[in-house]
Amino acid sequence: MFSQERIQEEIIVPILNTKNQLEKFARDKKTLFLAFWDFDGTILKGDCSEGLIENGKQVFPGLVELGILSGFSSEFRGEEGVTAFWKKYREMEDIDKREAYIFLPRIFSGLRESQILDLAKKHFHETLQKYYFPSSIYIFEKLRQAGVESHIVSASANFFVKGIEGTLPINPDLIYGIETEIVDGIITKKEILPVTYGEGKKDKLELVVETILKEKKAEQVFILAGFGNSFHTDGHFLKYIVEQNFEKGKPISVMINGGNAPVEFKGLFKEVSFDL
Repeated sequence: MFSQERIQEEIIVPILNTKNQLEKFARDKKTLFLAFWDFDGTILKGDCSEGLIENGKQVFPGLVELGILSGFSSEFRGEEGVTAFWKKYREMEDIDKREAYIFLPRIFSGLRESQILDLAKKHFHETLQKYYFPSSIYIFEKLRQAGVESHIVSASANFFVKGIEGTLPINPDLIYGIETEIVDGIITKKEILPVTYGEGKKDKLELVVETILKEKKAEQVFILAGFGNSFHTDGHFLKYIVEQNFEKGKPISVMINGGNAPVEFKGLFKEVSFDL
């Protein structure tokens, strides 16, 4: 496990040293410094969509289950519907994980988005925030205090992760999940690209930077750090971040509880172990 002292020395100090060097290099240009975070398994122990099971027992339910039990899905109803959903979802995962991830928000099509967003906010405030990794929150807050703007890019449904609002010091506009089109407040099945899963997370990151520059919120943007917990779902965007070339200093990508690194990501990331 990483102590706060090690986190400070091995993660925060290098990030802020790079920021300081780039600030001197930037001179009079309006510059924005960013960090990008995965959410499930990176900030939250467990998964806001799927919940958390330890030793065969449910620690907390996920928002998929709560949404179905609340009658929010026209396709899946009640306890039997929860079981049927997970059976179909796992079968889809075995064939195409990306399609499985998009299938999840689609089961709530026809619902007013505000209804499930209210459910998500309630679950985050009452339960989920109790399971945030203290080490991740410590880093998140230290970066915020130092003027680094954190963004969250999640493979959970957008209307789930927006429920984070009020439990972390982050503008909800900087939280991105898998989206389907919302028409007159109603959820539809039509996906919005990029899908924030795997390489789609990298695509979203690039789009965010492009939008910042286009809207002239800054003249320069530097992504100082990335944080994830899965080589499979987060490896691409973390690799993109750590392989940037800065005029001064180096970016860092942190893999939290990621396990053994595949060959393509071997030695690229700072690998750490966090728990509650």
